[in-house]
Order: sequence, then structure tokens, then C-alpha cells
Amino acid sequence: MGPAQAAEPAVDRAAINAVFAAIGEQSPGCALGVYRAGEILCAKGYGLADLNHGVPIRSDIVFDIGSTSKQFTAAAVLVLVQDGKLGLDARSAAAPTRTGQGRARPLHGAADAAAQRRPE
Repeated sequence: MGPAQAAEPAVDRAAINAVFAAIGEQSPGCALGVYRAGEILCAKGYGLADLNHGVPIRSDIVFDIGSTSKQFTAAAVLVLVQDGKLGLDARSAAAPTRTGQGRARPLHGAADAAAQRRPE
């Protein structure tokens, strides 16, 4: 390492554990991953993934997030609207359909169109 390059800071596991100390072994928890340059520096689970069955969160657990990512996408779109970088009346370039044929439509109508396509 040359003099112009500073050493990367180490992961302070004690500080990380202190942040999550309030999460008990029998409470809902979270998974933590710290990565640098594609390398896992720290991976740990805290608390339970399933309260009914007492399944602990491990560093290798896979969470089934279902449709929760849609809420984050909607929030991100609204931030872009708020910042003036996107308009709800703007037409999408090619919103995919089940047949693969894209058609432009306003963003504010996309949720209504998706709800109409949803099977009963």
C-alpha cells in the first residue's frame, strides 16, 4: 500500500452489536451485512425471523419479501416527482404487458391498469 492510500477502517463488531443490543433473542429482528469491494466483512442475524416457530435470523437467511418492494418503488418515484425529475403525467416509454407488447401510458394510471389485470 502506497503512502497516498489510507488503510480501510476495520469493522467494529462490538459497536455493531451495541446498536442491536436491544433486540432480544425472542423478538423480531434483522439481518446485517457489511460489504466492501464485494467482500463480506461482517454478516450476522439478530432476533427471530418467525416468532410463531422460534426461527432465529442467521446471516445466511433468505427473507421472502413478497410485494413489499413495490412500496419502496412507489416512494422512490414520488421522490423523483417531488424533485421535478419525473412527472406523473409523463408517458412511460414502453410499459410491459403480459403479451410482451409495450404501450405508453401515464404513470398515475399504471396502478389502476395493474389492478384491472389482477386475477380475481
